[in-house]
Amino acid sequence: MNDQRAKIFMALRISFPSSFYSTTTINTTTKVKKAQASQRPLPELKNKTGQYIIFGIIGVGFWIGAIIASFNYQRLNSSIVQGSLFNLKYHPKAIELLGKNINFVSSFPWIKGNINHLKGQINFQYTVKGDKGKGIIHFHSIRDVQDRKWKVIKFTLTTEDGKVVPLDLDELFV
Repeated sequence: MNDQRAKIFMALRISFPSSFYSTTTINTTTKVKKAQASQRPLPELKNKTGQYIIFGIIGVGFWIGAIIASFNYQRLNSSIVQGSLFNLKYHPKAIELLGKNINFVSSFPWIKGNINHLKGQINFQYTVKGDKGKGIIHFHSIRDVQDRKWKVIKFTLTTEDGKVVPLDLDELFV
C-alpha cells in the first residue's frame, strides 16, 4: 500500500513544478496574542440635528419651488395663453401702442391667475413687451352653462403709463 502511495506521490511530483508545493513547516504551538481595547473615553458625537433640519428645509423648499414652476409652465403652454398672445401680436391697437415684435417680457414669464377649463373659468394676466414699450395683458373668460360656449368678459392691455385699452377681437378680422 505504501509503495502504491509513493508511486502516486512521485507521479504528482513530476507533473507539478516544485513551486507548486511547499516544504516549509509551520509551528502551531505558538500562542496568538489577543487584541486589547485601549482604556480611554470614546469621542463625543456632534449633534447634527440642526444640519438635518436645514437640509430638510432646503429640500422641501426646492420641491415647492419646482411644483410652483411646473404649474406656471403648464399655464404658459396652455392654448388660451398662446392664443391670446397670438391675437395680441396682430391686434391694430396693440401694434400702435407697443410696436411690432410683441412677445413675453422674458423667456419664462410668470402667468398670474388660473385656467380651469373644467369649471369654465379662465382669468389670467402676463407682461408683454414690444418695440415701443411694455404692457400687461389681462384676459377673463367664462363658459356659458346653457350653450357651452366661451364668452370673453375682458381682454385688455394696460400700458406702462396706466392706460387701459380694451382689445376687441372683432377688430382683428376687419
